Amino acid sequence: MNILGFFLPIWAIVLAGVVIVLLSLVGRILYVRFLQTSVNAFVFRVRAPKLFEEYFGSTPDHRDDQLRPVQLTRVIEPRLFELAALLKKAYERESELLGNGHDMGTSYEVKRNSILSARSLKEEREVAFYSAHKTAKALGFQVKETAYYRR
Repeated sequence: MNILGFFLPIWAIVLAGVVIVLLSLVGRILYVRFLQTSVNAFVFRVRAPKLFEEYFGSTPDHRDDQLRPVQLTRVIEPRLFELAALLKKAYERESELLGNGHDMGTSYEVKRNSILSARSLKEEREVAFYSAHKTAKALGFQVKETAYYRR
């Protein structure tokens, strides 16, 4: 085949095309796998102090390592316990509404609306708890994973 005045065999053109496709796939995988996640982590670390202040009501203490455990026990853990208790109540309310499905006195619409409102409340509280937990963890506080549900 005559391309740009050079004679190139068909197999060389096909091989070059395959190599280009494979390199683009590998490059995309590497970008998504490493570069994009590190950029997202950096952006979250930049935004984390503002989110921390929103969830916990105080600014995180970066400089003084002696105050970090105090802030963990006096600010972060009580707020996470409170959010976990609210989340537990929302789970209990939803399971209670789902459990007694054969009430004779309530209509289908009333039952459905109460279940949907309990479910949306549960989802809001899940988002609040896990977002606060993720923010505290991203700022380097040693928060426990499942200890907040046990109380």
